[in-house]
Amino acid sequence: MVNAADLLWDLDRVDWAQAWTATGSGESIPQVLRTLSVVDAMDAGWEVYWQLDNVVVVQNTLYPAAEYVVPFLLRLAAFGDQLPRLFAIELLIQIAAGEGDPSASLEADRTLGDRCRNGIRRGIECFYALVRSQDPEVRVRALYLIDLVEVDRDRLVWTLDSVASTERDHRARGVIERMRDQR
Repeated sequence: MVNAADLLWDLDRVDWAQAWTATGSGESIPQVLRTLSVVDAMDAGWEVYWQLDNVVVVQNTLYPAAEYVVPFLLRLAAFGDQLPRLFAIELLIQIAAGEGDPSASLEADRTLGDRCRNGIRRGIECFYALVRSQDPEVRVRALYLIDLVEVDRDRLVWTLDSVASTERDHRARGVIERMRDQR
């Protein structure tokens, strides 16, 4: 496992003061990501989660800082400990489901959702690997995320069929079955 500090070693390369959020400047984001990387309890994890979710994405509206957060969340999802991984994937799901402000005057703001999803796609192989995680919550969230960003729908259907045939967790199997039924 990679040391949490090493996963986020280059957070300071981003000019967070210029990475706008729902509440203004993104200057607090590096510390929130650092805290997320070492979270070791569900309650604490949710508290940190909301410090990002209500800042970079609010009710499916993305803010520019979301695009800068994606690579760091991908690292936590791929290499973080179990709880940071779980919360990173959940945040990526919210970002992937979000859209830029359609009423924005700048094209960059209107295409923010596509840019974030493209960034998440760069790490999609990680999520295909995580569908075999020991943790059913991670498996289900990885599938949700794949569903949101995968452009190869045949691969997604094949994956859902494959995972459904071996899933032992009752709740996870139900989620997978519902996802398959939507195809």
